[in-house]
Amino acid sequence: MRTTFLSALFVFAILGCVFTFSGHAAATQAPDSSFGLLLPAPQEIEMHFGRVELNQPLRLNLPKKWAESVGRYLWLLNDVLEARKAAPVALTDDSAAAAIRIVQQTAGNLPPDGYELKIGEGKIELTAADPAGAFNGLATLAQLIENCGSGAIQLSAGRIRDWPELATRAVHIDMTCQQYNAEYVQRLMRTLARYKTNAILMEYSGMFPFRKHKTIARPDAFSEAELHAILRTAEDCNQEIIPFMQCAAHLEYVLTQDPKAISLSKDHGGKGREGYSYCLSHPDTLPFAESLIDEILAQHPGVKRLHVGGDEVPKSRCERCAAAGDFSAMYLRHYARIADICRRRGVVPLMWTDMFAPFALQDSKEKSAELAEKIRAAMKILPRDVIGVDWWYGSADFKVSPKLRAAGFQAFTASAARCDSRELVDWPRLAYHLENIRGGCLQAIASKMPGTIITSWSYRGCPHELCLPEYAGISYAWNAREAGVPILLKNFFRQRYALPDGLSDALAQAALAETKIDVPTLQAEMTNWNAAERTWTIPPRRQAEQLLARIKKHGAESIRDSLSDGLRQYAENDALWRSVLQSAAMNRTELQCWDLSRRHLRHRLELTLALARMKAGEDVEQRLAALVQEGAKLREEWKTLYRDVFTPAHMKVELDLRFDAEPGIIDAVRRAEGKIAPPKAAS
Repeated sequence: MRTTFLSALFVFAILGCVFTFSGHAAATQAPDSSFGLLLPAPQEIEMHFGRVELNQPLRLNLPKKWAESVGRYLWLLNDVLEARKAAPVALTDDSAAAAIRIVQQTAGNLPPDGYELKIGEGKIELTAADPAGAFNGLATLAQLIENCGSGAIQLSAGRIRDWPELATRAVHIDMTCQQYNAEYVQRLMRTLARYKTNAILMEYSGMFPFRKHKTIARPDAFSEAELHAILRTAEDCNQEIIPFMQCAAHLEYVLTQDPKAISLSKDHGGKGREGYSYCLSHPDTLPFAESLIDEILAQHPGVKRLHVGGDEVPKSRCERCAAAGDFSAMYLRHYARIADICRRRGVVPLMWTDMFAPFALQDSKEKSAELAEKIRAAMKILPRDVIGVDWWYGSADFKVSPKLRAAGFQAFTASAARCDSRELVDWPRLAYHLENIRGGCLQAIASKMPGTIITSWSYRGCPHELCLPEYAGISYAWNAREAGVPILLKNFFRQRYALPDGLSDALAQAALAETKIDVPTLQAEMTNWNAAERTWTIPPRRQAEQLLARIKKHGAESIRDSLSDGLRQYAENDALWRSVLQSAAMNRTELQCWDLSRRHLRHRLELTLALARMKAGEDVEQRLAALVQEGAKLREEWKTLYRDVFTPAHMKVELDLRFDAEPGIIDAVRRAEGKIAPPKAAS
């Protein structure tokens, strides 16, 4: 009898180990649980027996003092419920009648932004120390409901205890490169909020509704009402807006538009870059920069931080700057004054660090010592309240950040979801950028930094929809033990598009492979700033020159083999993509954008292959005619899919870059080869 009792006790102990566990989610996920799909992965999970079914409408009770703040966050649940064709959340003062109860923790060990989610006994209890923690708990609960499928809302019983490892988890929205409709910016902010992005580095550029400097604002700039709507969305999303106002370089949108500023940029920027940077020693420069800062702050009441740029500033070329002495000291003095302007307005400045902490000095021991000396020199001039932002878009290894922290700087790391004007027009580089993002988060955590930023640069980069898997990499800022890139992608595809497990895994592998395919016609670098149209352009002739130079460098036969390999790889995944589009239950438009992009890149590969064969002396006229017709069809499809994303003026730029330049590229290649004019597309 005693033996039987001990055996039974042993069995129950084993079962308890299987069904109830805690620890870091990346190491202890239950394979059959939707808890394992959460992005970011929670810090601690316990799985219990049973499931909890939530009846409609969902009744929710929250503390009266949080009624306004947390009440703004209920869209997280309501959006998911609306997609399920269910009624929105109903607030109730009766906590006993509520299926979801939000509780303010007045004493305990939950850190800021942290929460505890208990699912069991027919109810859900969400405990948080502050409204931000409640937001994060609601974001997790929304994902769990979303993962239930189309039937009843049945959640696995259990407990999640969770908190972020970095206080600021920011994503950059850049409107210098691409100009978006205000509604799209708000939609993107809400999507990012679902992955617990709590700050937006907002680079308005010419899209800002300037009041005093009206000539800087684009004709399609946001109205003040649209700007206010964006700021309200930030409040709904528990996001801090960090405005971005360049204060030294990357200022084409200012210095080529404002008549008062043109004299400030004379002889600065280098050949072909007039209007790129202003004169650091001109007596009118600092007042001009101050007036721009005041414009931004006036329409951002209560803003806490402001990014003031400072990267890639060319050494001065005018006589005034030459007489001012050492350029580095002049640069640092200028930014010390910019920081003082911010301080007097109660705002903390962020600035890039590449000018005083160059990452080119991070490799050898000798260079590392020189880097440390440059940082010490900067510390003698720059005030301590400046947050230095260490941008590094190469590997996952951030070497400058630790030295910034060791010298006493507050610092952020900054990785990239898009960067470099030579990048592919329609495709992210998933493995490359996600490893970079992960490295930036890990270094920020290791060096006890206050935050990290995923930046997003590229004058011809792919739209944000295609970068969403990379922005999901902000998960690493929440939980450094988040699974590696392939698993994160698999979970993202399964969770965001409600794909079956096997299909999401196959899509992750295919996407990683396809985003490495080289498309040489799209590697051309932007060369011309068009002040009239306020955009960077690249003439078809220049694209053709770069294509021909590449064919010559590698040999026509080598290029043809490489292109054929890429085309085969696309063909091998066609059936998978058909299954994905048929199976996706959510956010299908994003997948349609992905599918269109891969078809467009295949089209460009085929175009390049035809041009390489023409250079080899083959007759490809019929093939080129067919490709021009195909490009026209892809153009209309692209225009339809993105009609709500870009302003009409920028839509024209996007269409020119992707589609309308193709006949000109063909023409330029034919002329270079002494061929006849290209076939014309049907109107």
